[in-house]
Amino acid sequence: MSLSQQEKIYRKRIVEIALSYVGQYEVSDNRGFYDPQFEDYIRQYGSFYTGGMWCAFFCKMVWNQALNDGNKLVQPIDSIGFNPNINSGLYDSEGQSVILKDLWKYVHPNVKTCANNFKNLKSFTPTSKITSKSDILPGDLIIYKSSRYPDGAHIGVVVYPYWNAQNQLTGIFTAEGNTVAEGKTNTGGAKNDGGMSALRGSNSIWGSFGKRDTLGICRFPTI
Repeated sequence: MSLSQQEKIYRKRIVEIALSYVGQYEVSDNRGFYDPQFEDYIRQYGSFYTGGMWCAFFCKMVWNQALNDGNKLVQPIDSIGFNPNINSGLYDSEGQSVILKDLWKYVHPNVKTCANNFKNLKSFTPTSKITSKSDILPGDLIIYKSSRYPDGAHIGVVVYPYWNAQNQLTGIFTAEGNTVAEGKTNTGGAKNDGGMSALRGSNSIWGSFGKRDTLGICRFPTI
């Protein structure tokens, strides 16, 4: 599958913005964040509210900023001479982003609902159906499952899927909010899934495919 130039721009911006937030920590119990700029961003662009489990809010913020204002490191989309393609289905006749208007419909704070939203949009690939490189791309979202939440427990941004010489997917690098560093556990919740630790980072989980249970991929809309 050949990506359009617009989609390449979007995906690059998503990854750059997601990685720019690696190392952000919450105060405790999802009450807020040490970095006031990050807190402003995730509340404004991710609709985070005090006490909310923020993995999906993180993803919404990243997609929102990538499609719109950017952040301190990534320029606003309109400053790079980007001309919306109103025939792509992502913009209305006035050039206003349709996906931004309905972003909450896609990236919902309840991960199960989020997965169902993408399924309804025909933009969800179950893990068992990932067979080619076009099934998972940087900028997509990855949903994890657990024994307690088999229909969706956690969500993150795909940074780089790794395919070996035999075209087998052997690793997925991700940037995630409300998580813990790779190889560490959290005494306040499920292993490798944030929980209620006093300090929890949006540090990237450089996770190996299959190391944690994955439900599937929420694909960024093809332009």
